[in-house]
Amino acid sequence: MSVRSIVDLVVHVQNFRNIDLFYQGLYFLKFTIYQLKGKDQKIYAHPYNITENYKPYSNDFQQPKGQKFNDSQLFRPAGIIDQTSSFYSKSFFIKFCEEEVELNDFCHFRIEFDAGKQGENPEMYMEVELMFFDCMNNSNNKNTSGQGGKDGQKDSNKNENKDNNTNNTTNSNKSKEECCLFNESKSLSTIKYKLNDVTEGIHEFVPLLFEEANFCVANVIFHSIRLDYRFRVIPIQISEFAKYKPEERLALMDIQKNQSASKTISIYESTQKQLGNIDYEGMYNTFVESLKKTYSKLYNHYNKMNSRCILDKQKKTFKKYLQPPSKLITPEYVTNENVREYSQSNNQNGKQNQNKDFNTVLQERFKSRDPETITHSILNEANLISGQLFQLWHKYLDLYKISPLYCLALLKFEYQQKIKDRLQIFIVKQKINNQDFKKIHEQSKVEQNEKVAYKMRPTLPILESKFLNKVEPIYSIFKTEHNPIIFEELIVKDVKEKNEENIIEYELNGESENIYYKGIHLFVLVHGFQGNAYDMKMLKNYLNYMHPEAMFLCSVYNEDNTEGDIDEMGKNLANEIQTFIADNCSGENLGRISLIGFSLGGVIIRSALPMLEEYSEKMYTFMSLSSPHLGFMYNPNKIIEAGIWILKRWKKSTSLQQLTMADSKDIENTFLYRLSKAKGLGWFKNVCLVSSYQDSYAPFDSARIEMTKEAMKDAKGKLYNEMTQNILSQLSTNSLHRLDVHFHIQEKNIDTLIGRAAHIQFLECQPLIRILVQNYDTFFR
Repeated sequence: MSVRSIVDLVVHVQNFRNIDLFYQGLYFLKFTIYQLKGKDQKIYAHPYNITENYKPYSNDFQQPKGQKFNDSQLFRPAGIIDQTSSFYSKSFFIKFCEEEVELNDFCHFRIEFDAGKQGENPEMYMEVELMFFDCMNNSNNKNTSGQGGKDGQKDSNKNENKDNNTNNTTNSNKSKEECCLFNESKSLSTIKYKLNDVTEGIHEFVPLLFEEANFCVANVIFHSIRLDYRFRVIPIQISEFAKYKPEERLALMDIQKNQSASKTISIYESTQKQLGNIDYEGMYNTFVESLKKTYSKLYNHYNKMNSRCILDKQKKTFKKYLQPPSKLITPEYVTNENVREYSQSNNQNGKQNQNKDFNTVLQERFKSRDPETITHSILNEANLISGQLFQLWHKYLDLYKISPLYCLALLKFEYQQKIKDRLQIFIVKQKINNQDFKKIHEQSKVEQNEKVAYKMRPTLPILESKFLNKVEPIYSIFKTEHNPIIFEELIVKDVKEKNEENIIEYELNGESENIYYKGIHLFVLVHGFQGNAYDMKMLKNYLNYMHPEAMFLCSVYNEDNTEGDIDEMGKNLANEIQTFIADNCSGENLGRISLIGFSLGGVIIRSALPMLEEYSEKMYTFMSLSSPHLGFMYNPNKIIEAGIWILKRWKKSTSLQQLTMADSKDIENTFLYRLSKAKGLGWFKNVCLVSSYQDSYAPFDSARIEMTKEAMKDAKGKLYNEMTQNILSQLSTNSLHRLDVHFHIQEKNIDTLIGRAAHIQFLECQPLIRILVQNYDTFFR
């Protein structure tokens, strides 16, 4: 026997987007929410109600025929599995990459906690599974695919008025198909989230990002609210009760009642003796003030979402759902002002005096000193508030059913801002004013960054805890202290300050040009030495996740030729880009082009630029990931130097000859020196050079395009520094980003010794790619 707080949780699944799923077939999402008590005891929240978005049409005949998604994509409606206390979304058929399916599923979950301090911070979790049914290879289910189900439905509709038996047979077959779908589905991936402060209220966007072998995302909004308090004679969870058959439930209740009868009598007798010393203030705060705060928060959030997300047209169409909620109505005998007045006047007294003064207030307002009467009055007030809260709660959810896309967009924007603020703890920023971006490499600065990184790592979990979301994903692989740390060096040209004479020039060439554009943003990703297009897959997937409207080209023309002439590889890449644009986004359809190259890929991009001059006005961002722009003339790692020498002799690699500037006796005739004078980089609005001192495959100064003190000591070095000046002098942008990445590499092996481990991390380190894509989003808009 206990008083329980009733918490309602709502999962709103708006849509599902396939980015890089491996297989065609039927997919659906499975949700379970539970409280963890101790190590192993799970108390499941009970799913009990499924709804969808409201449709702005009075009947089906008025709905437009041209929907965004084909009916054949949706196979089975959303449902609930009582045995496992889980909710599953609509099942949908995926055929192509980058395919989006609108689901519009709402499911309510309910769970109870002990009232008071014991139930204030329950340890809650949500697990989401991506389920897959291989209908293409299932011999028992030839018609399980979406198209087959659709054809079967058409046939049954034709014969509906002719033969009811045929219709019954069709329904029977359909139910068998649904059972087969559920029983034979397998879980491809699982995401686990921790739910923080569910009793305080959650209204948060949650991207269900499956990042393993199957890269896809479901856009979800999660809500939670404490609705009421209930007195339970039998403290059994609804989820447990639902597992029993209907005929077994009455017997279970009788057993529980008999077991608790003697306990109930003893508790009632002891309560009667303690009625004179009841802490009315604690009771009032627990049952009344908590619900008042919940109502106030929800009321304010309702007004915020209503004002920002509901269009005038929707206000007219859904007028009956959008009646403004009233402010909280409270009984006259106790008001916030009365309670606050007496509480503030006795702040300096002891707790006992505070309780006595508060009790006096209640006795005067209730015109009674009977503890039972006062207690009932407090509970009646809580009941009055919970009734209003229940109405407001459903009015609030109506906003998401009326305008789901706008509500999702607003919460998604707030979520992305939080994530961006959170990522700042992994970035150390430095701003340098310089007229021409020229900078001499400083070894002492590198050593200082390394010391700072080692000092920062133990503090990262503490710093990150301040930015946790209410619905926080749990990553078992990545620890916060193991995340890469980025030392950002932003070099800004000394420019004139804004005044009345040049403000127009700033408006034309400033930030407005970087934000507003028409057409498709094309991203070209280029692999490195002995690589292939698959190397760029993870980066491409994250970019696609953040920018679904963009188009992507992972270069394949040079996959079998990275040991050849870099000049020829540049021509191949230029030809590949021109062909892709002609086939997919020619003319005004092309808005921007951004090029990202890994290792040798960054040099290949620069080699291709002179042949892409027709798109010079479209060029937006150039980003190189550990690319040896100045070659390997001053490589500090002797092992790498020896390995390059062997490869040049053994495989007769032309590209390595060019990178070591050994393709001509006269340095001014070498490929890299001639490339330094080639045009192209000056077309880009953003230039970002990403490097790591731990990576010996690409010398640090070469990847950052910096001059070195060693190069000033000999004749060749002067030409080496000239290459730096030739490249940087082309840049027309007012800023240059250099990012030094410090990785946490635990294993000590040959890859670590020669610097290959850090080199590979630029492609395989998910936290680094998240930081680049989410924090430096201005590069990819």
